[in-house]
Amino acid sequence: LTSIPAANITGTLPAISGANLTGISAGIVMMDAWYITSTQTHSSGEQLFNAWSRLSNESAKKMTNIGSAMSQSSGIFTFPTTGKYWVMFKTYCSGNSTTNYAGIRIKNNDNNSIASSYTNRNNSNDEHNHVMAMTFIDVDDVTDDTCKLKFTSNQGNTSTWVSGGEMETKAFFIRMGDT
Repeated sequence: LTSIPAANITGTLPAISGANLTGISAGIVMMDAWYITSTQTHSSGEQLFNAWSRLSNESAKKMTNIGSAMSQSSGIFTFPTTGKYWVMFKTYCSGNSTTNYAGIRIKNNDNNSIASSYTNRNNSNDEHNHVMAMTFIDVDDVTDDTCKLKFTSNQGNTSTWVSGGEMETKAFFIRMGDT
């Protein structure tokens, strides 16, 4: 038979098992969120952010991490498994009157910049800015493929304002699929 009218089907139909299906993804199986726990002041040039803390599933923000955690040492993040990751990094910053620009960079293990974002400043002590950088990273070796989150400015002391409860400086790592 090539077609059976619905009116001719009676009784209970058997359950369909998806056990033998292939090529179907379970969706996002890893999302990890981190934030800076204390205000950090950086001078000109590039510096790694430090004092990172993994967002707790019990936090007041009720955000929940999914799956395996990133590991972090001195501002260098290591991925838990191979795959294609979406990395998002955001900070809130202020500066002194000699700071013309401030920004952030996402760098790979070879110290190559793979994403960056900057804010221009008006040489004002009371200017505050948000900057955000995003990129995709294809992690095919969890030992060699790391991610560095850095602050950069042209001169003077630029203070990066943060608050643990508000997560003003934060990073999100989402595994989007296989490599």
